[in-house]
Amino acid sequence: MKKFKNKTSLILLMAIVIIISCRKDFEATAEHMSDYGWTLYEQKPSSQETLLQSHKWFMDASSKDSEWKDAYNGQGWSKAKLVRESSLQYKQALIEMNSGIESFKLGLTKKEDIWNTVDVQSEILAGLTFAYKGYMDTTGLGSQFKTSHRMVVYYGNAFLDSNSGNFQPGWIFSHDSLINHLDVRLNIASSYFALSKFDSSYMQIEAIVDTLKDKYDTWDNFPPAKMAIVSKNIPTLKDRTNLLAQLDSIGIILRTK
Repeated sequence: MKKFKNKTSLILLMAIVIIISCRKDFEATAEHMSDYGWTLYEQKPSSQETLLQSHKWFMDASSKDSEWKDAYNGQGWSKAKLVRESSLQYKQALIEMNSGIESFKLGLTKKEDIWNTVDVQSEILAGLTFAYKGYMDTTGLGSQFKTSHRMVVYYGNAFLDSNSGNFQPGWIFSHDSLINHLDVRLNIASSYFALSKFDSSYMQIEAIVDTLKDKYDTWDNFPPAKMAIVSKNIPTLKDRTNLLAQLDSIGIILRTK
């Protein structure tokens, strides 16, 4: 009887050891935490509370593994979305946007994970163009006006260079299919315009229109006359006004695509 009890105790002890080992095997990694952060980020309808929770999971992921690049990617995007979709006061919006920008920049310094199928580097570069644009939307005209637009151009061109052979069908944000490389080009075009580099702005518009033309059979599929290319030479106020109107029209089309 005693022998039976000892044998039963041994089996129970082995079962406990196995359970503990299994728990260790399934301990959440930085990747798991980031994945859940993205799940919250993608949740619809979105809310301020959900986005703050999303950001916390990304922060936990970087605390778990400070080299996990996608954690910083998620921190940046969740902050940018929080500012865009929440009614934050000016100072708080500025703090959140700056926080997202710093997270993106830190993410750029981290190595890509060879097993991650997502191009995190491109997502961070694209995110920086939206973050700096969001910064401008938050602050308006100010001392950082030109600097912020230069940053949009800098990171936007870095994004285009990193994706130079990947525009058929083109880059699409893996966590929001409505955001793609055309939106990044529009950000660049808008910043070039703000910096009075009208030819460069025109070139980005031309690239967007060429891509959209390939998507539709005829120009009749576009809103009437809104997509006619303006002259590349933009010497007059009227030409610049037309270029600005075209930027607005493309923005409307991309938001409703």
